Amino acid sequence: MTMLPRILKNMSVLFAAEIVTKILSFFLVILLTRYLGDYGFGQYSFIIATTGLLYLFFDFGMWDFALKEFPRHMQDCKRYLDNIIPLQAAIGVVFALPVALYLATSGHDPSFKLSFALGYLLLFLMSFSDSMRVVFKVHEEMEYDSLERTVEKAISFGGGVAALAMGHGLVGFFLVLIAAKAVSLGVSFIILRRRYFRPGIAFDLAYWRYLLVSGSAFFFMIVFYMIHFQIDTIMIKLFHDFAVVGWYDAAYKLVTTLTLLPNIILIPVLPVMTRSFIDDRRLLIAIYRKLFRYLFILFAPIAVGTTLLAGRIIGLVYTDQFANSALALQILIWAELFVVLSFLTKTVLVSIDRQKDFTYLIGASALLNIFLNLYMIPRYSYVGAGITTVITEGIVFVVSYLVISKRLARFSLLRLWKPAVAAAAMGIAVHLIRPLNLFAIIAVAALVYAGLILLLREVTGEDLALVRKGVLPWLDRKR
Repeated sequence: MTMLPRILKNMSVLFAAEIVTKILSFFLVILLTRYLGDYGFGQYSFIIATTGLLYLFFDFGMWDFALKEFPRHMQDCKRYLDNIIPLQAAIGVVFALPVALYLATSGHDPSFKLSFALGYLLLFLMSFSDSMRVVFKVHEEMEYDSLERTVEKAISFGGGVAALAMGHGLVGFFLVLIAAKAVSLGVSFIILRRRYFRPGIAFDLAYWRYLLVSGSAFFFMIVFYMIHFQIDTIMIKLFHDFAVVGWYDAAYKLVTTLTLLPNIILIPVLPVMTRSFIDDRRLLIAIYRKLFRYLFILFAPIAVGTTLLAGRIIGLVYTDQFANSALALQILIWAELFVVLSFLTKTVLVSIDRQKDFTYLIGASALLNIFLNLYMIPRYSYVGAGITTVITEGIVFVVSYLVISKRLARFSLLRLWKPAVAAAAMGIAVHLIRPLNLFAIIAVAALVYAGLILLLREVTGEDLALVRKGVLPWLDRKR
């Protein structure tokens, strides 16, 4: 298979798997909130956030190193997999001691302690599974990676619904997650054995050291990312109970669902942007400016509408116990606007070989996030955490935007006045019709915004042709 068809095939299967898993995850979160309540969902969120940070040490950047290195050395895949699985098991055993000490000395109830222990056990299976998936990605056969993820999420959803409905609570849900991961791990093992090689176990200590040293270059970047995006959930628990964690994370889960859209928009053009930095910078600048407009046109009305309708949205999706999540949603949706634009600036920085700048920026913002949360959360609870998130995400966007303006080209933010005016006018319309049904309000708001965008001529004939025919013909014309 030639390069372009292979890229398109991989993109399509990844998009399909991403959409399916995101949808199932979204409805699973809704079910968790309804069956566990704010306190129980807060426990779940805390376990996921904490074990997610521990997961960094299972990874230690070795997967990113493998994805970068092994496409040029396919023969090393078996040696990598045979060694990384026992290495990860050893890392897990080392960290099991502080986890056990935390559970033994904490004052949490037995159900929470057992759930946390099961969540830590899940990390072992996740690390083994992700190591196997690296082999699929290195061989550019993403359908196997997508199959593994879809199987796991489908079992998690079906089994999770059954466990919650039967009253097994958080413990039963984590048992289902472990079973789902075990099945998907078995699927990956069968594919590896039949398609590539028979996985084994090796204890090459020199190679272990090589993997750890090589992965450390990626490790710190991943640490900064995890702290940047997950530390607020953990820090809220330091000062408040699990119910407050649940209120905040319920809103957070809603806004992070929106990250699927920029991924779908940006991933297809990343290879073109990377090549264009060398071959045709004018094309790269054109892509950057056009995508900046599109992302703002798409997300500005979402931010405005969500701010005005947050209470109605929370009431529709969750139960009355999560009424306090509405204020968090009103704040976090603006952080998400910065996140979406930062997706673009990060992609551009990577394409122009300035990824180190973004790593330093994320590291600095992660530290700022911690210090601001230490001040804000004790005084303003989960609202303080939300404000901190907006501040740090805004700084990441502004600084990365300024770096691109200096290193590549400037995009005048004044060019966004038309969608900003349209979004504000839409907001006024939403306020005037707030007594209507929520879905009727959303439909009217969409019509008002789209009409104003067309009336102000923010959308050109070229834009409509791009939407209708796709991005590839546009890129060909620009070349």
